Amino acid sequence: MKTKSKNLTVVLCCVLLLVVMATPLAAVYANAASGGGVDFRSGIIKYALSERFSETPNTFEAVIKVETDQTGDIGNIFSNEMKERTPMVAYAVNSQGNLTVNWNSYEKNFSFDKVDLRNGRYTHVAVVRYAERGVFALYVDGKLAQEVSCGAGTDVWQFQRAHCVGGDWYADIPKRPFKGFIRQVTVYSRALPAAEVGKDYAEQGSISYRTRDNLMFNAEFSLAGIAEKYGSTVLVAKDTSMFGNDACLATNDYFFEGETFETQDYTFAVLPDLQLLNNHYQSALRYPFDYVINNAESKKIVATFATGDITDGYSNHGGVWGNQYPVVAALFERLRNEAGITYVAIPGNHDYDNECKIDHSVTLYNEVFPIDRYKQWKEWGGSFSDDSIVNSYYLATYGGVDYLVFGLDFGPSDEVLQWCCEITERYPDRRVVAITHGFLNPDSNFICPGSFAPSDYGWASNTAITINDPEDMWNKWLKKYPNIFMVVCGHVTCDDVVLREYVGDNGNVVGCFLLNMQAVLQNEALEGLVGLFGFDERNMQCYINYASSIQRSNSGNNKLYNYQNQYVWDFSQNTNIVSKTYFPSGVKNGIKSVSRADVLRQVVSKGEIATNADNNATNVAAVAFVCVAAVIVAAATVYFVAVKRRLK
Repeated sequence: MKTKSKNLTVVLCCVLLLVVMATPLAAVYANAASGGGVDFRSGIIKYALSERFSETPNTFEAVIKVETDQTGDIGNIFSNEMKERTPMVAYAVNSQGNLTVNWNSYEKNFSFDKVDLRNGRYTHVAVVRYAERGVFALYVDGKLAQEVSCGAGTDVWQFQRAHCVGGDWYADIPKRPFKGFIRQVTVYSRALPAAEVGKDYAEQGSISYRTRDNLMFNAEFSLAGIAEKYGSTVLVAKDTSMFGNDACLATNDYFFEGETFETQDYTFAVLPDLQLLNNHYQSALRYPFDYVINNAESKKIVATFATGDITDGYSNHGGVWGNQYPVVAALFERLRNEAGITYVAIPGNHDYDNECKIDHSVTLYNEVFPIDRYKQWKEWGGSFSDDSIVNSYYLATYGGVDYLVFGLDFGPSDEVLQWCCEITERYPDRRVVAITHGFLNPDSNFICPGSFAPSDYGWASNTAITINDPEDMWNKWLKKYPNIFMVVCGHVTCDDVVLREYVGDNGNVVGCFLLNMQAVLQNEALEGLVGLFGFDERNMQCYINYASSIQRSNSGNNKLYNYQNQYVWDFSQNTNIVSKTYFPSGVKNGIKSVSRADVLRQVVSKGEIATNADNNATNVAAVAFVCVAAVIVAAATVYFVAVKRRLK
């Protein structure tokens, strides 16, 4: 993510999973005692920076601890390594305890072989690239320990992936998670002289843009420092540079065993862009649908939204396209026939007759999703045209909340948006959910021209009809009405369930979500991801999980995808339309909403707790916690009851 919105969304919420799982996650928490860093030895967690570097990192510093008896490869302290040899710079510790440098995707790859960092105490290390001398220097606790004369290599500044702390970006082996503790990481664009390295060693807690020049990143992974924390957990390590490039708790293992959040009232299931499953793994296409059907009762799934690109296009695959549409359409009908679930299946750019090169024609789509079928649904509201469910709306009540759900074109016309305005005005007391193919980029900003926006496709110049991009949709429709609540989209490749909250003209906050499993498939995995949006209307919380319908643990449970995609969306301040089940008068009756912080702080999960008090303290092994379900107390508020933890 490139924007501060990431800090509001995935950043603040990235580990809610860690605090609500009913089974052990082997997650590692930091110690609250002074001087302790985060224990990365489980190999599961890492911290991901919010933004990519745009300057050459000529100085790298870290405060780390590696136990004296640690064996094998110790792994990455700071890295953006991935399978492809894109611009990478990484700092790691090898099996001999030597700090190693991978500069510019192995252009320079060497170790400082005179220093063994397996000393069992927190150690300040610094690697400085003195380009003019062609030397990399290692400082240990502020003093020069070794120089390697190997040439400076090429300046690296145009990184394709943000760095992470304690791991890397490999989708499979060889991952190199860090087998030790990390308390602080600091990066400068300039090569620090020895005196300034010594100053950083002596003044670790005072490093910021106010006190240091050319600071690219500095964060403390310690509850004694400036990390954002809830209880004993470091969720976000706050960057003290001018960039605000906060490091968010993430995972080294993409898939892990864990339980989804308990559903309170109802759940929306989201099927992100199915196109690659449909084209390349069609025999597995049924799995996301099976998951929704099989979990409909237990998870209270009432509606399923598909984000478009349900097929993989006409022009590239010829007749194959005609085989994709009937298969996926039949699977959608299973949702209705076998589980009674309303579904909204919109077209994406790959689903149009000409893949958006000429017009909005959807001949095969209309054949397999005939409008006459949907006119029989009790949820059917109406459609913009008489012959297609593209640009249609549905009326339903879930958990005491009246909803108006739109299924829309990719790049809807002015006429369609005017129609949306008219329908929205007709139902002012319903929460509006808009399902459209392209709306957000992975950086959480609107898709804009030049980044796969609707207007980038050929039809924009071949038709007299206006093709509206996401910002146009926002300005012409979405921001104007106080009951607009939620937008769900796909289209652009992204690993995460991205959330961006935009404020409308009436002060309402619209939660916009991007989900697209294409990125996961491109990592050579077969996942069949399903987004779950479980609503707790009493407390106005939405609990989000990203589950694989295919990946299973040895116990047979479906695995979840990435810690940061399991989080809570607090919409208590977003809308004035509330559940009549809990608020018969339509007013919250003075009930104070539960904040994200409250949820994270009050709910305790199973996990491993690592403690280390200071440089000389003995590390205490972690023990598991037990998660306790939420208990509703009075009509005034909600408290989550935490089980007491036992430290061995």
